[in-house]
Amino acid sequence: MMRVTLLSCVMLLATSVQAGSWETVTAPRSMGTKWIATNSNKNGDTLHVFRKIAGGGYEAYAELTLGGGQKFGDLMPSYRIDDGRLEDTTILKIAGQNMGARWAYTDGNRAVWRIWQGTDTVIDNNPLLQPWIKGNHVTVLFVDSAGKSRTTEFSLRGSKDAITEAMVGPFQ
Repeated sequence: MMRVTLLSCVMLLATSVQAGSWETVTAPRSMGTKWIATNSNKNGDTLHVFRKIAGGGYEAYAELTLGGGQKFGDLMPSYRIDDGRLEDTTILKIAGQNMGARWAYTDGNRAVWRIWQGTDTVIDNNPLLQPWIKGNHVTVLFVDSAGKSRTTEFSLRGSKDAITEAMVGPFQ
């Protein structure tokens, strides 16, 4: 009995650590970038941060993929890092459309939005990326395909190393 309980505790601890850990992985070739910083939560949702090269420099994007068969509704999600300001990604979508760019969109179970733009890959002093690399958690609010309001949350513990590597690492 004691052995089964101890084994259950060890398995639970391993699952909770794994669900909140950031890592840098090789991006699919079709993405046009070499590295992705990634994290999954206990709901089976996955959050990626990756870099693109744009006409004026570099951009960083967040991509949320919902697990469990969930899909996004027609609205863009909003997000908040720690107790910071609620960021509405609809603004990015509209601004991008006005510039002839795709800075934010949803597609089935995926939502993508730009979180940073700069002329070089130095991110340590950038105020837009600071919350992503120094924060504790990010909460994403969205409306699913059934019209229900939902939230999903990710730890940002360990995000600094993973996001930095994805932003400044070699390009594909």
